[in-house]
Amino acid sequence: MAGQNFFLGYERSNGKIGIRNRLLVIAPIDCSIELARKISQQVEDSVAITQTYGCREDSMLSNQFVGSALNPNIAGVLIVGLGCETLTGELLKEKIEPSGKPVHNLTIQEEGGTANTYEKGVNLLRKMRKEANNIKRELSLLNAEAATLQVDSQQTPHWA
Repeated sequence: MAGQNFFLGYERSNGKIGIRNRLLVIAPIDCSIELARKISQQVEDSVAITQTYGCREDSMLSNQFVGSALNPNIAGVLIVGLGCETLTGELLKEKIEPSGKPVHNLTIQEEGGTANTYEKGVNLLRKMRKEANNIKRELSLLNAEAATLQVDSQQTPHWA
């Protein structure tokens, strides 16, 4: 063990290890970001993100959201969409699910409005927080296969 570096981390089902245990609320379009933020503010270690380039399906935007969700510091994902966008929560969910992370998709129109979506979203996020809190930090070997390191501190999002 001499010369090896270890850290305390949360192992994910795909073998990656995060040093944080955050929940991510994705608003695929900026029309749903206020509700996504309000939901995330009700649950500790949760953060909401969006984009401001419209509601069309775009591989760059999709990859941005999926990449953020797959970050090993993220323990679970809630997607909150309006329901009329072509960059749908269902599309994002399908791409995130293979990671084994819990992921839920809500649309404001299908849930019957913002109040219903808020209530259901907070409940789902609280359930994911409870599950994430059961994941214990373990001593992990720092190696290239398991760790993802951020090197550009000027551009680091606060949840990474």
